[in-house]
Amino acid sequence: KYMALRDWGWFVIIQKTRPLIGMPNPEEELRLLEEKANATYGVYKEKLDTKETLLAENKVIEEEKKALLKQIESEQGNVSQYHEKQAQISAQKADLEVELSTSQDKLAKTEQQRIQATNDKKDLEQET
Repeated sequence: KYMALRDWGWFVIIQKTRPLIGMPNPEEELRLLEEKANATYGVYKEKLDTKETLLAENKVIEEEKKALLKQIESEQGNVSQYHEKQAQISAQKADLEVELSTSQDKLAKTEQQRIQATNDKKDLEQET
């Protein structure tokens, strides 16, 4: 039967296209991959723009910091004194925070004792 049909044009076309049936469409796959690549590149480009913006902001902040340090140095005359004062105030702050937490604990205990005493007083008044 093959010998009889091998010269027939449609038979040749069918034989050539039969393996292609069910194969994925390369144009569709290419389009999907291109869309995915464009989306990923958009995110990448956004990240690069954000990075450039942040680097520029960092440069501006560094310049402001240098200007402020020069101003402090000119006003105080010595940056080491400023750092010593800052360390002293930080230590003082830590001490005050510890004192605050102990005072809060003491206040909570006192409040609890007051509530307990009030409850005891009510219990005694109810008994009598």
